[in-house]
Amino acid sequence: MKRLKLFAFGAAVCVIAVLMVATIVEKLYGTEFVTRYFYGCGWFVVLWGSLATVSSAYLLRRKLWRRPSAFLFHAAFAVILCGAFVTRVWGEQGTLHL
Repeated sequence: MKRLKLFAFGAAVCVIAVLMVATIVEKLYGTEFVTRYFYGCGWFVVLWGSLATVSSAYLLRRKLWRRPSAFLFHAAFAVILCGAFVTRVWGEQGTLHL
């Protein structure tokens, strides 16, 4: 359980770090550059997917469904991530740059 928690928070830290770097790079090189080399890349999708998977596993192991308000709060994030993934794959610019 501790390893799962460590992986979940480690993935969250990685996502936050990448988002911070992307914000700085966007300020320097523009939105098109960041969209192409950060947000449009497969590794970014994999990073978000791994965060969602590990976090979901951790929340299920903690039996979060016994606390409906906390469960719905975290489930909302999962729905948002699923919507973002669907938009990424089938949206207007749905091509991943590998």
